[in-house]
Amino acid sequence: MFLQIGEIAEQIPDISIHHKCGFVDQIFKSNSQLQGVAVTENGRTAGLIMRISFYQKIGTLYGYTLYMGRPVELVMDKSAGGGL
Repeated sequence: MFLQIGEIAEQIPDISIHHKCGFVDQIFKSNSQLQGVAVTENGRTAGLIMRISFYQKIGTLYGYTLYMGRPVELVMDKSAGGGL
C-alpha cells in the first residue's frame, strides 16, 4: 500500500525567532505528541526546534536556568531553516 505525503504529514506550530525558550517548553508540555516547532522570521522559516534536542540542551546542569528566559535562536537548528 502506498501513501501520499499529505496523508502522513502533520502540521507543526510555528513561533517567532523572538520567543523565549520558556514558550517552547510550554508548547511541548501542552502537546506530548508534538516532536518539533518551526521558528520563523519575517514569514520565512529560520530554523527548527526538535523536542529531543531541546530537552537535551535544557536538561544539563545549568541548562534550564541558562535558556528559559532567552530567545529560541540559541537552541534552534539553523541548518533546517532553508538557508536564512
